[in-house]
Amino acid sequence: MIQAVLFDLGYTLVDGPAESRLIGEAMAAAGLAPSPQAGRERVWELEPKLNDRIDLMPGRDALNAFHADLSRLVGVDVNTVMEGFAAKWELFPEAKRVLAEVRARGYRIGLVSNWGPTGDEVLDHTGLRPFMETVVFSYACGRLKPEPGIFHLAAERLGVAPEGCLMVGDSLEADIWGALGAGLHAYWVNRDGRPGPSMTRSGRDLESLLEMLPPLPRQQERVG
Repeated sequence: MIQAVLFDLGYTLVDGPAESRLIGEAMAAAGLAPSPQAGRERVWELEPKLNDRIDLMPGRDALNAFHADLSRLVGVDVNTVMEGFAAKWELFPEAKRVLAEVRARGYRIGLVSNWGPTGDEVLDHTGLRPFMETVVFSYACGRLKPEPGIFHLAAERLGVAPEGCLMVGDSLEADIWGALGAGLHAYWVNRDGRPGPSMTRSGRDLESLLEMLPPLPRQQERVG
């Protein structure tokens, strides 16, 4: 029986611009790329593992140093481009309502996200932290989804076995296959209506998630 629900952050609970998009836009504005998309593609060419590297930065100082190195490659000041990054992210309309209802039904709630040091800033900016009993960011634990360890760490912190946890996320590879491979249940937030595997529960937003989460019996609420 599901006792805990783990949520991804980006494009599951919140929506906003990826770092590569902002850098690409700055490169185009500075005349260093013919278009924002061309600038973004240049960033990926220069730093193919950009997202993974940022998501594993051990802290803000390391991230700023990495941005300084990247600035020399792309020709724009990446630290300046990234000022106010957290404020560029907004909640999906149903996010807080669904989180509150999941909690009211007796489930424990955690966050499992591939995100660098700015993840904490986004979490605080959007007001989501009070909903989370545990927060596991990749940069803080040194593990990336779909590695089983990052899911198991969140489950352990909640005192719930992996098979008692449901992972909710937008990425088939990182969230869904990763969670299933780690022994969790999974729910795919498929906001774009992309074709997907029939064996996976999914919905266009978070509201339909509630259909698979009936209120827990009183004796099973908050176990652990």
